[in-house]
Amino acid sequence: MKSRSGFSLTEIIMSVLLVSIIGLGLADFSANFFNVSYVHAQKLENINFTRYTAEHIAEEIAKSEYIYPSGITISLDDTNIDTSGAIALLIPEDKVNLDYRFTAFYIDSGNLIEFHGSSPHNWTINAIPADTLTTFSGSSQIIASDIDTENSQLNYNLNYNNGITDIVLKGEIASVLENSSEALIKGIKWDITIDNVETEKITVYGVSNNVPRYVE
Repeated sequence: MKSRSGFSLTEIIMSVLLVSIIGLGLADFSANFFNVSYVHAQKLENINFTRYTAEHIAEEIAKSEYIYPSGITISLDDTNIDTSGAIALLIPEDKVNLDYRFTAFYIDSGNLIEFHGSSPHNWTINAIPADTLTTFSGSSQIIASDIDTENSQLNYNLNYNNGITDIVLKGEIASVLENSSEALIKGIKWDITIDNVETEKITVYGVSNNVPRYVE
């Protein structure tokens, strides 16, 4: 009997097709695997960056001497923010001349934004900033993204249980509500939720050096 050597054309074609199908399947699997890995890597990078951002916000709060109370509308160039869901601060630059830097953190279209006033603002004695300083020009930048606004929450803590014990203050305001322009905010707890593949919550804890300089 004559033995057959080599492969027929049909066998070669079938082998090529089989290898091609397996190759395409592996390529699709690899693409999906690397895509998932990339998405999770991006998520992890964003979470780590947001944690760093939370530390930065807490440091700015600690340096501030005035935190705007909840419910104040502030105009920032071409946008308005409401301090019910945003943080607005006055940070001293020249305490002798009563010059303060305005800084704000707010969420817009899923982005966490940091705003800095372009020039110092004078906080005069016996003036309440929330009544007198509510319009600012400056620059802003995105410091975190993929923020889940609905599940992010900002909470204020009043100074010394609604009373004032600071010796700098010559008057006294008691039982002030957090949404009053006279509220003396001492601490902030801000839960910032990241919605990217899965939910991750970053919490900002900040305590102000709040020194009110006005009388009733």
